[in-house]
Amino acid sequence: MPQNPSTAAAPRFVPTLTEVVDRPAPDGGVRASGTAVSVAGPEAGSGPGAPAAPPATPQALQELQELQELQEQITQRVLARVDAVLAGRLSDAIALVVLEQTRFMLPRLREEIAGAVRNAVSAALAQERDALQAQAGRGGPA
Repeated sequence: MPQNPSTAAAPRFVPTLTEVVDRPAPDGGVRASGTAVSVAGPEAGSGPGAPAAPPATPQALQELQELQELQEQITQRVLARVDAVLAGRLSDAIALVVLEQTRFMLPRLREEIAGAVRNAVSAALAQERDALQAQAGRGGPA
């Protein structure tokens, strides 16, 4: 036998009202005390009997546009500062990497330079020896 809604058992956990929410004042959302009243979103006040959201006034649109412009200005300032800091840190990081690589390459460079100097000295000594032998073969210094 189907149960009527009035005779059905109530759910175990029933949501309860914990706060009293005042309705917005009819003069555009500002109470007599001068404090702004926030208009609830669709989750709180939706339904066929809920009042419609007040239309946006030119002043509200102007304030929204000014707020968006301020947000863009702040964003640009922060990005400019980030760029400056990033450029400095990047320069420092690159200098550190170049220094580390130079230290790593220094022994190898020394070996290469020492080998090149040895070869140059050997070639010069061989050339000088050949020149001295050629002079000795001709009968001495001229």
